[in-house]
Amino acid sequence: MKKTQIAAVLILVLVLAACNLPETSYATQPPGAASTQAAQTVQAELTRMAGLVSPTPNAPPATLTPLPSNTPVPSATISPLPCNAAVFVIDVTIPDNTVIPAGGAFTKTWRLRNVGTCTWNSTYQLVFVSGDALGVPTGYAQPLTSGFVSPGQDVDASVNLTAPMASGTYKGRWAFRDSSGTPFTYFIVVIQVPAATSHSLTVNYVPAEGGFVQSDGYVNPYPNAGDNTTNLGFEAFISFDISGIPSNATITQVQMDLTHYDVLGNPFVALGCLKAYPTTFATPLGAGAFVGFPAPGGEDHDWCSTVDLNTLTTDNDFKNDLQAKVGVSSRLQYRLQFGPATNSDGVADAVRFTNIKLNVTYTTP
Repeated sequence: MKKTQIAAVLILVLVLAACNLPETSYATQPPGAASTQAAQTVQAELTRMAGLVSPTPNAPPATLTPLPSNTPVPSATISPLPCNAAVFVIDVTIPDNTVIPAGGAFTKTWRLRNVGTCTWNSTYQLVFVSGDALGVPTGYAQPLTSGFVSPGQDVDASVNLTAPMASGTYKGRWAFRDSSGTPFTYFIVVIQVPAATSHSLTVNYVPAEGGFVQSDGYVNPYPNAGDNTTNLGFEAFISFDISGIPSNATITQVQMDLTHYDVLGNPFVALGCLKAYPTTFATPLGAGAFVGFPAPGGEDHDWCSTVDLNTLTTDNDFKNDLQAKVGVSSRLQYRLQFGPATNSDGVADAVRFTNIKLNVTYTTP
């Protein structure tokens, strides 16, 4: 309630109080009693009215928050798609870290999607960029497709590769290249080559399949080489059973053991060096296996003395011969012969073998 209203009420109360006082009170009440009573009446009325007045807190005036101004939202900038772009989809073959045995051949295939605006054709290439080449030459490239790959379409890119011989992790980086020679979209091939396990094996010749063939067509089951008293030359034919060597073997060494022999006459003086030739002959041995003299070139190894015969012979030609047969044939065969057929002196000059062996070392994955 406002102050002016309170003041008016007080005046009204005083007037009413004065009017309602009895006249006789002036004669009987002591001096000042009327004033005291009036004051008490006023005080009581003020107390009653104060209870009716609701206190109004002195709250601060409300602060109006201004509305935000309209700030324009920037529009998104759309970058144009490039002409040539691709994304990797999946490794169709040889996922990363696939284990490939040493020297193993494999075909790697990636699937990629054309996410550019240009169509790929036969002028586009799959190219080797860097890292481990895995059997392809530096700068290797091949056509990406023989047809067309439109935007949004997938293409499978394949290349034939070979694992190295040494164990380890190998990683090659590849890319696509457009018709102008610009590479785009790089991807990788990663393989693991495990450590190889080494094996040793003694391979004996098969007596029933070999022997010697004389120049007149005579066949004998013993692997002898030289000439006889009638000046007829003969050649030894040896057949080794290599079926016990796994088809995935990598041949690391081959020794030919000719230490089990005896000698007639002096063949290394009369006839020169004994030579080994890789060959293939039918079994049982027949007259048609005889080659003739002088011995043709291209031999694997020469033994020119008994000292040579007594030495285990290691030769890479033997290793290569065997590697070429592993997994392809169960037999490795040789012909042993001297240079001339005979020296025509009527003396038998020959080497006669009782056993011939191959000492083979190889590894497997």
